[in-house]
Amino acid sequence: MNILFVGNSFTYYHTMTGIFWELCHANGKDAAVEEITVGGWYLHQYTDPADKHGTAVPYKLRQKKWDFVVLQDQSANPAKDPEDFFAASRTLSGWAKENGAKPCFYQTWAYRDGTEKLASTGMGYREFYEALKASYEKAAAENDALISPVGTAFYRVSLSHPEINLFEEADDYHPTTAGSFLAACEFYKTFFGEKPEKLFVPEGLTEEACRILREEA
Repeated sequence: MNILFVGNSFTYYHTMTGIFWELCHANGKDAAVEEITVGGWYLHQYTDPADKHGTAVPYKLRQKKWDFVVLQDQSANPAKDPEDFFAASRTLSGWAKENGAKPCFYQTWAYRDGTEKLASTGMGYREFYEALKASYEKAAAENDALISPVGTAFYRVSLSHPEINLFEEADDYHPTTAGSFLAACEFYKTFFGEKPEKLFVPEGLTEEACRILREEA
């Protein structure tokens, strides 16, 4: 299985794709993972040939046959400018399908509740989460794509297990290692239809925390 991730720091923080690969390896799943990620980038920038990274996706798609292409937009854009997100989603999903790949949307999360970062969006925690969820679900439906509901898992864990910190203290929106592990578990379930039986425990996490996050995915 060949999987290409296209996005930004929410994809590459704490080597989320590497954690996903380690879970695949531990459970005997044959998966090759590559990524095109630039900090802060919007999906529409990957569709713009004038952008310095605007040819990266077509180039990578020509290199091999992909099974899945994962699409992750700038963290607030699907909630604040859904039409921009939908337009870029159509283009990138079309490119993926031309390659024979199934598009998959990476539903991201609301910023940490009660913070200035969240307040800067003009939305509350649940409101922001629901706006992101609605946009990603609409994009998936319109493009006959999968969706990995990572943001829903974040929302649930933040309420049920507040002792597990999913957000970096420095900015209240990037994922910690725990957040990236939760995302990796969610992708594992999305692609294989089951939770990883065997765990890979990243540095800085306990096995107990990983088990809780796996069960929440």
